[in-house]
Amino acid sequence: MKNRKMNRRKTRRLRSVSQDWWIEMVTASPQCVYFFGPFETIDKAACAEAGYTEDLNQEGAKVVKVTIEQRSTPGELTVLSSAVAYMPGADAPYSGTGA
Repeated sequence: MKNRKMNRRKTRRLRSVSQDWWIEMVTASPQCVYFFGPFETIDKAACAEAGYTEDLNQEGAKVVKVTIEQRSTPGELTVLSSAVAYMPGADAPYSGTGA
């Protein structure tokens, strides 16, 4: 019984430390940063990327950069660029085409 409790605690601690995969999309029009996720794996996030890009394009947004990375949960899922200092084209762990 004691070992099960310890294993549960370790599992909870690992889950709180581990980070999920998130898609970050930067658009030029409107100037925003969008976050989509969380995903369990980078492969699952990469498979979902095209659908999110298509949705934004259909809404009239111009996607200029796509990044998939492990990170903590963003505070906001949509951030206006006036609130964020962001340089499209900066190096990232994964970049998609965005078009």
